[in-house]
Amino acid sequence: MLNVTGRRVLLSIHLTLNSILIGGLVAILVLNFAKQGAHNGDQLYTINLAIFKIHDIVVMNVGMGVVVTGLLFSLFTKWGFFDFYWVTVKWLSLAILFFVIIFYLTPAVNSMAAMSDVERVQALSNPDYLHYEKQSAIIVALLLALL
Repeated sequence: MLNVTGRRVLLSIHLTLNSILIGGLVAILVLNFAKQGAHNGDQLYTINLAIFKIHDIVVMNVGMGVVVTGLLFSLFTKWGFFDFYWVTVKWLSLAILFFVIIFYLTPAVNSMAAMSDVERVQALSNPDYLHYEKQSAIIVALLLALL
């Protein structure tokens, strides 16, 4: 069991990582809407590259930090994994969050960046690109609601 200071430090790290994760998802959502104002291929690609970098650097890496700190909470505090229903719900929510990020958001973000790199502004008339754009906006909004 962690002492009081250890729990406070772990809680501070956990809450900071969660805040950064939420900030990264909000940034992706805002940039998704900012693409509507892109007037040329360079602007579109730059915005998609920013979304790609935020996703890879912030969402994926900080998300792993959230999992690790949550795991440490479950292992080294009285909360455990299944002792309280709300902890179990949080673990299930976290599992759903990462499943959706890995299998739905990541391919959408990667595809949008690749398509806008190759097609530039013509990507905005590509049905596949538009599908990924809508999919990523919906997924990020759902993830924010889940968090």
